[in-house]
Amino acid sequence: MKKIVTLISFLFIIANACTQGENKLTSLKSVSISKTKLDSLKTVLHRYVDSEQLAGIQTAILKNGNLVHYNSYGYADIKNKKPLDSLSIFRIFSMTKPITSVGLMQLYEQGKFKLEDPIHLYIPEFKEMTVYNKDNKIIPAKRQIKIIDLLRHSSGISYGRSPNPSLNTKYTEASLGSSKGLKEFINRISKLPLLFEPGTDYEYGHSTDICGYLIEVLSGQSLDEYLHENVLNPLKMKDTHFQLPEHKINHFTTGYRSGENGKLEIAELPNESMFINKPSFIKGGGGLVSTTNDYLNFCRMLLNKGVLFDHQILKPETIDLMTKDHLESVRKHTPRLRILSGETGFGLGFSIAQKEDKSIVYGWGGAVGTYFRIDPKQDLAYLMMIQLSPYKQLNLRETFQKLVNNSIIDTSKKQKIIKPILLDKSMLSGTGLKPVKLKDQPNREFFQGQLYRGEALSAYMISSSTASKDFENFPIEEFVYLSNGSMNFNTLNTKSYEFEANNFLAIPKGYKGSIKTIGNPQYHLELSIISNKRSHQKEVSKLKQPLLIDKNLLYLQNIQLNENGTYKNILYSGIEIIIILEVEKPRNLILDNTQKEQIIHILEGSVYITTKDGIKQVFKKGDFFVLPKNFNGKWESNSSDLFRSIIIKANI
Repeated sequence: MKKIVTLISFLFIIANACTQGENKLTSLKSVSISKTKLDSLKTVLHRYVDSEQLAGIQTAILKNGNLVHYNSYGYADIKNKKPLDSLSIFRIFSMTKPITSVGLMQLYEQGKFKLEDPIHLYIPEFKEMTVYNKDNKIIPAKRQIKIIDLLRHSSGISYGRSPNPSLNTKYTEASLGSSKGLKEFINRISKLPLLFEPGTDYEYGHSTDICGYLIEVLSGQSLDEYLHENVLNPLKMKDTHFQLPEHKINHFTTGYRSGENGKLEIAELPNESMFINKPSFIKGGGGLVSTTNDYLNFCRMLLNKGVLFDHQILKPETIDLMTKDHLESVRKHTPRLRILSGETGFGLGFSIAQKEDKSIVYGWGGAVGTYFRIDPKQDLAYLMMIQLSPYKQLNLRETFQKLVNNSIIDTSKKQKIIKPILLDKSMLSGTGLKPVKLKDQPNREFFQGQLYRGEALSAYMISSSTASKDFENFPIEEFVYLSNGSMNFNTLNTKSYEFEANNFLAIPKGYKGSIKTIGNPQYHLELSIISNKRSHQKEVSKLKQPLLIDKNLLYLQNIQLNENGTYKNILYSGIEIIIILEVEKPRNLILDNTQKEQIIHILEGSVYITTKDGIKQVFKKGDFFVLPKNFNGKWESNSSDLFRSIIIKANI
């Protein structure tokens, strides 16, 4: 299947699931789904078919009551080159369980039973059960199997694939699959020991098949008749059957297995399948075949809290009851349960997974890879149909779930508007600074205020009384604008550097010497800009003394502008920050996804900056402001001569 196989792919929208109106189209944007991500989903899943790991795959997604994705790719039958289509019928095996569980809970709503009722009240064969003890001996069970134990798989009943080899042998010898009718099945399975005391552990097994028999006992109908009358027909699941009618066999998919080296082999042909014959007994735990469209209706009913096509299948409170984790009481006996990876619990017929925000998703899958998930918070359901055994080696379910979730556009929060930020002028003047107690200079009056902290840069205002401090190795690289007082630097080689108010300077990382701040009259005041990312601890600047940024350079008149009418001069390039002088003729410029966060100080002129959302801000001479990373918008500089600015960026 190296070449592209027949592809049937369409996106369309159906009317709200509670109505029976005509189909109507809606945009993916209106349902918060990314078309690009859906295209990626198809590309990834199609590769499994193109690489001959799958015969075909069919996927569908419901969002906000609308069908937003339905895709068929590959073959229903490879040999005959028969493509998958919307009429293709699949073996869904254990995806029968949620349908049976819904049918049983209808009878719960009618008051036919209580969840805590022992099952032997309705099926006497289960009254006196035996169980394996810790010594692997069979003893009389102390606890009764309750109906809730059947729905959440805490009954101790297995599939014969348990951790107990002795029990597994007994299941094989019982030959449950050859039972002639559900009654005989119940007689056989009730004679088998339980894996554990009911309600004390989790073991996936035949429990839902027993739920199917309980439906027959409580309703007086066969399971097949009951489910068709009360679940399948009201939901218009017309192609869902325990025995596939002869006239639909041509729509039945071929079953495949993964053979040697992963090569696809035929596991079951449609005309040889057990599903076309009358079953020896109706399996409520795995006996149905169905289509994607049919099972979508079941999912829509669940999303709609029990309602579809004007039929109330279940009450909303019953749906809520079924889709919460019912294993909490079980964990008191066995804290670590053998539930599937990625799941956090089990409800009444559904597996449960709790997300990071504490909301839940629920669903189940089938033995040959079919899979569905319901996410009530997102108003989302998604479904995958394949026919492969084994299938787990492909990791398809996890991949499909991740791709679906990635396609959801998060609208829970308003998108943050990225715009420039003016540094607080009152704090720049020294107002609002908070006293800080310095451990190494407890008597020094020291004040600090944070003006800005971004992804790459931080800005602080610092003020202190006259004081001096020695540094063996200045730990950071720093841009300083000294707005009041003065600073004196004495290096180890006794050279002295003095800076006064309105000076711009750079202090290199690794500077060795003293720094004295001198108040005028009482306190000095400085703006400090640093990188949030540190260079290696041992890495120091090549410059060994502080650098005064020459004002003659900043206001140089005979500047040679380039062809774009701009001029750039790197005033200082350290290991953590870079300081740049930019000069330009007044101009209009589109800023497209700016690459780095930068703090800008306007020396001459002004600039209007407008975000893509139309928010317009003006920054004037003397202002310090942040132009954030990933900014998109318009830049309009103005000046009677040239627009000049100092720009500080992180250099890491």
